[in-house]
Amino acid sequence: MSIFDVKIKRCKEKNTGGAANRIERVELLPAASLPIEAVTFGDAYELWIFEMKMCAKPNTVNKYEGIFNNHLFVLSDVELKSISRATVSQLTDLLLAKGLSNKTINDILIVFNMVLKSASDYGDFALPRINYLREQKYETRALTIIEQRRLSD
Repeated sequence: MSIFDVKIKRCKEKNTGGAANRIERVELLPAASLPIEAVTFGDAYELWIFEMKMCAKPNTVNKYEGIFNNHLFVLSDVELKSISRATVSQLTDLLLAKGLSNKTINDILIVFNMVLKSASDYGDFALPRINYLREQKYETRALTIIEQRRLSD
């Protein structure tokens, strides 16, 4: 059971002469029984992934679900109003301790930020500033002719 009421507005498909219905807009409103202050990150994720399933490709949704299940699930019981920069720093430290690359951590933080931004549409809470990690840049160079020959032999 979700803490959000869902209103789906259907409209006629223009290209099919109005024969088929399609979902034009989904309105997700907080249920009256639960104040927005008590919403957890897990609740916000459920709402966000529901919205993503409407507009994103299935592979993208699968990637988001994998990121949540593997890395962000630890925050599912944390109330949105208590998420701060310290929470983000702790999450980043936890991910670094797992040995993940900066790129992977940034991908996880991007999903984390998208969930929080989506939830901020339904409640008034301060979004923490997320500092992304710098990705290591490697200098590229062309192989010499001798090196190319060694590789081809």
